[in-house]
Amino acid sequence: MSFFPNIDHKPHRELEELIYNECEKYNIHLLTVPQYYYLNEKEVKEYKELFSNESLLIRSAADLLLVGVNHTTLLDCKTTYREGTGNIAIELSSYHWNLQHNRDGVEFYYCYKDGNEIKIFAPRENPPDCIYIQPIWKKYPPIEKLFQKYTYTIEHFFKNHKIKIYTERDTGGSRDPFIIIKKKKLKTIFFNEYLRNRYQKPLFDYLPIRVPYMEVKK
Repeated sequence: MSFFPNIDHKPHRELEELIYNECEKYNIHLLTVPQYYYLNEKEVKEYKELFSNESLLIRSAADLLLVGVNHTTLLDCKTTYREGTGNIAIELSSYHWNLQHNRDGVEFYYCYKDGNEIKIFAPRENPPDCIYIQPIWKKYPPIEKLFQKYTYTIEHFFKNHKIKIYTERDTGGSRDPFIIIKKKKLKTIFFNEYLRNRYQKPLFDYLPIRVPYMEVKK
């Protein structure tokens, strides 16, 4: 199995370039966050075979750190947005860990290109419509249990929202568990609007919410 981000594909590079150009207008500096940019081939092979809280946390790191005057923001680029379906797909572990950060007051956002605009959204404001944990993970009980824990944490956080859980559907591809959010339900803000108002008002008011950590329903 493989769970390793492809950071070199064209859509991702193009989105990062758009972000860079927009930040330049507002004198925002960009730093590259992920450590996997600097791994050699052998390290990549070893790293992508690890399925632990620690490795999945590192893999969930944002792509970019935006640095302004007295203000920083973590930003993760999503290019798995499909115009035809109107869905945003995010790796389950990425969404789980960044939801944890987000609820603790860390300025973290996902971004995607919508037409000619960049839009951003916070995990804590956007519950998944559904979660997919493919049946192949039944062959790896400890890893499947970890994904179930992530799912329960997300469900508990959004306990007022009904989230469909699919465990018997083979989605093909890498079979990495993922969440789906429908575009029409997304609470977003234009990236340039966020940059203009970054010193005045956050996208959401910060209020920590304690979530039972790593517990699974009986």
